[in-house]
Amino acid sequence: MNKKLILGLLVGVLLVASSCENGGDTVIPGEVPGIFYTVETVGDASAVVIAGDYAYLADGGGGLQIVDINPPESADIYKTVAITGYAKGIDVANGYAYIADYDKGLHIIDIDPPESAALVKTVETGGQPEDLTVSGEYAYVADYSKGLVIIDIDPPEDAVIIISVESPGRAKDVAVSGAYAYLADGVEGLHIIDVDPPEAAVIIKTIDTPGHAFGGVTVFDGYVGLADGDSGLQLIDIDPPENAAIIYSLELTGWATDIDVEGGFAYVSDGVSGLQIIDVNPPSAVSIVDTVNTPEYALSVAVSGDWAYVADSWAGLKIIKLR
Repeated sequence: MNKKLILGLLVGVLLVASSCENGGDTVIPGEVPGIFYTVETVGDASAVVIAGDYAYLADGGGGLQIVDINPPESADIYKTVAITGYAKGIDVANGYAYIADYDKGLHIIDIDPPESAALVKTVETGGQPEDLTVSGEYAYVADYSKGLVIIDIDPPEDAVIIISVESPGRAKDVAVSGAYAYLADGVEGLHIIDVDPPEAAVIIKTIDTPGHAFGGVTVFDGYVGLADGDSGLQLIDIDPPENAAIIYSLELTGWATDIDVEGGFAYVSDGVSGLQIIDVNPPSAVSIVDTVNTPEYALSVAVSGDWAYVADSWAGLKIIKLR
């Protein structure tokens, strides 16, 4: 047999073996989109954000996992920061990671530099933090039974709650754009909250969505993309916010848990159905263009460049090559 052919077959076997060892699906070289690499974690990979050369993963009982993703094909855990509760949501801003801890409140972790990451402050929120976003000098926490909790984080070590906005449902996620916060509130749909100024925050509009606004809310180009649980993806025109309305609903096969939008495409983590890649340009004519199955339960997604990073519950962090 030709030596080059033998060598090629051996390389192929090694690639498949490596993929299996790392817990990932077998990926045929050149097949995209597809799972390219898996980072196993000790907890329940619940939420992920990307900042620079690192993926920051809220890992349930495993705390904060900082994963070096430069390059993605050799990603590895770089630093772990233990917490006492259950890490469900995360955001990163200005050298700090903010963890929504379902049991303990909001943790603020100094990650500058990542290798010396350490907890600097915990703020008890009164509810059960599911997720959060940081905008300017404030952290906005979706606090499940307590609605939206707004925390002054300037400076982070002196962070303090300035207001709680009660909601009728179960607050699961929040996004902030300009003077408004968009709160996914479970069966009560999406609330639009005027947060200018934050200390006088008030709900001005509620959109009744057909499913469970489980979480995963993002703002792009005058629209909100909402992961609506058993009713898939909802696209909502928010220009102006007081007249917001659903313009498109797309049923999916799983349970939509999170969303990221980049370059005219929505990337939706869809529970047992993995990652759904959806063309949302224009938002009035939406269609699924691809699906990447994941082995466990896709809870969160973040996209950076040619890669998608999926928090896949007990199966860890899945790194998916998009192009």
